[in-house]
Amino acid sequence: MASVAIIGGGVSGLAAAWRLRLAGAEVSVFEAGPRLGGRAITLHHGLARFDPGAQFFRTETPLAEAVVRGELPAAGLLDRPGEVRPFDGDGVIGDGDPRQNAMPKWVYRQGIGELARLLWAAGRPTVHLGWAVTALERGGGGWIIAGAKGRTGTFDAVLLSAPPRAASAILERSTFEVRDATVAALARATSRTIIAIALGFEEAGVAPPAYALVNIDRAHDISWLAFEDQKPGYVPAGHRVVMAHMASHWSLSRLHEPDRALVAEAEPAIRLLSGVVAPVHWSKVVRWPEALPDTLLDQAAFAAPESDGLFFAGDAFTGGRVHLALEDGLAAASRIVDYVACSR
Repeated sequence: MASVAIIGGGVSGLAAAWRLRLAGAEVSVFEAGPRLGGRAITLHHGLARFDPGAQFFRTETPLAEAVVRGELPAAGLLDRPGEVRPFDGDGVIGDGDPRQNAMPKWVYRQGIGELARLLWAAGRPTVHLGWAVTALERGGGGWIIAGAKGRTGTFDAVLLSAPPRAASAILERSTFEVRDATVAALARATSRTIIAIALGFEEAGVAPPAYALVNIDRAHDISWLAFEDQKPGYVPAGHRVVMAHMASHWSLSRLHEPDRALVAEAEPAIRLLSGVVAPVHWSKVVRWPEALPDTLLDQAAFAAPESDGLFFAGDAFTGGRVHLALEDGLAAASRIVDYVACSR
């Protein structure tokens, strides 16, 4: 039975783990953070829930449709009602795209983080949370995982589904034949930094202008603003939760500022755009240093390490769409299955 290590517990990594488990592999997922899902996570404050990363996902391809609505349990899966409308650098809100707004916007009543739980439950790989991998080592005919918690292995193959900068940091401390070329290939990726700020209000106030607003010219301090209370089952009646993704130019220079300072600085812009006037009851800040890719990587540039059992998947190859990340993980799993079969 093959053994595979997956570094990064986002949607790509979990989709790959599921498929590999179905193929009979022993799979260990190493996630540096406290939870699975990557940007597809759901957080809670009291009875309210909110999605600080991915806000919904689509099933625009037959494979994504078959997986999400067929192979995985669909209980709690909802098409998010309401439209997304654009706004410009002056905060002027325009009309939404009817074609885009007619397309399903899938969420789960339990939160978008339910997708990660379902993928894990479908395969039940071994999960190591809070395990930051620092290097990969070759030894004993396979790969050894090294980190702050020690060394473990040996694995027949490794899938790196961490963001490019995090993946590069691991590889720079590793030793294998095409390491330098692989690090150079990862360096071609660029991404946006986003600080997500959730504000909770005990008054719903007037009806929001839409489910969500998206900045179209990258000239506003807010890139995305959504009303989480518009998602069924998320927020108690009479309350409001506004989820703001601050623009990359705003977020990058403030990434390490205290939460309180970030909320105080962002709150006026959030209020002006959202129209909410009630007092803030609670707030939550989530930092995404590598939130969305701006420059995509070519999977063909990573063929050389695959010949030695080192594979790559994730947003940097797909563009930051949840369903495409899922498909990329499934494709990586297929390549790993082929590699293991040919190497035995």
